Amino acid sequence: AERPALPLEPPAERQPAEGRGRNLAENAEDPLLRLTTKNTFLDVDGLPSYDPGRMCASSPVVLQTAPPPAAGASQVFVWQMLADPFYTNTPHKQSRAFHIVNNSSGRSVLCAAAITAKQSGTKRAQQGFKCADGKGYLTLHLQEARPAERFRLKITFKVGTEYRGPVSHDFAERATCELQRGQEEWEFKEAVLAKCVTVSIMVDENHRVEEKTDDDEDED
Repeated sequence: AERPALPLEPPAERQPAEGRGRNLAENAEDPLLRLTTKNTFLDVDGLPSYDPGRMCASSPVVLQTAPPPAAGASQVFVWQMLADPFYTNTPHKQSRAFHIVNNSSGRSVLCAAAITAKQSGTKRAQQGFKCADGKGYLTLHLQEARPAERFRLKITFKVGTEYRGPVSHDFAERATCELQRGQEEWEFKEAVLAKCVTVSIMVDENHRVEEKTDDDEDED
C-alpha cells in the first residue's frame, strides 16, 4: 500500500553568517568605520589587517584637526602604531614618509616622523624604551636635502590626546623640527589606548600633508 504523503514544511529562514548583513548602525561599533579620515592622512604601523584584539577598540577614535584650508585638504598626518616597542629595548621608530605642501606655491618637502627613546645610560642595552620606562622624543625629519628657498611653517605635535606647540620651523635652515627644551620629552606609555599609540603631526592653515606615492621615486 502506498504511504500517505507527508505535509511539506516551509524551509527554515536562513540566518546570515556572522558579521554579514549588518546594518550601518551595527557597523558603527567598528572603530575603523567610526574613524573620521577627512582632513587626515593615516599611517598605520604594524597593523597589516584589522584585528579587534590589537586595534584601539576600547573606545571610538576621535581625531582633533586644525582648521582645514580647503575641503578635502589634509593638515594632519596620523601615525598609529602598536605599543609593543615601548615595552622592549627598541631605541627608535620612524613613520612612513609624507609630503608637506605649501598651498600657495605648491612647493613641498618630504618628511617622516620619528620617536627615539630617552637614553638611560651609555651602554647599548640602556638606550631602548624599556630602560627609559617608555619615555622619549618625537621629532620631524626631512627625508631629502634641505630646500634652497625658505620653507617656514608652524607645526603642532600630538601624542594620544596631548598637544604641544605650535613650533615655528624653516626646513631651509634645519632638517629636523623638534619641540623647545623642556617640552621635548614624552611619556609614550601614558598614551597607550588598547595596545596602540597614536601620534599626530599638524601643519598650519597655509600648508597641507600628502601621502608619498610610488610615482615619486620616478620623478628624478
